[in-house]
Amino acid sequence: MKKLLLYGFLLLVFGTALWWVLSQKSSEAIQSTKAEFTMEAGRLYHEFLANEAEANEMYLNKIIRVSGEVVDFSAEGKQKAVVWLSANDRHAIKCTLDPRKEHRRRVFQKGGLVTFKGTCTGLSGDVELVNCVEE
Repeated sequence: MKKLLLYGFLLLVFGTALWWVLSQKSSEAIQSTKAEFTMEAGRLYHEFLANEAEANEMYLNKIIRVSGEVVDFSAEGKQKAVVWLSANDRHAIKCTLDPRKEHRRRVFQKGGLVTFKGTCTGLSGDVELVNCVEE
């Protein structure tokens, strides 16, 4: 029984360390890696709307560079900032800024144009990009 608890504890420690290393590396990789796709916010949303399964196959977990007009912005302290880029009249591309990075700015004005690079996590009402950095 003691061996089982020891193995379980070691597995937990190893898993936590592996998650931390991978999450740090992925954050740095986005900033230094060339985007696999570059497009306007409206086009990205339209591709998910037209065929979500095909869009998931093409874009899910890929680094995408997306440009568009800021339609909304929210920030919760210094930890979480989210910028929505206009995709159409009712939907947007949700860009969550990487909380581990220093950004040139942390406030975005509605109507301003901006370009982000981030990892696509798919369609959930809006198309979502995480670990975004401003280009």
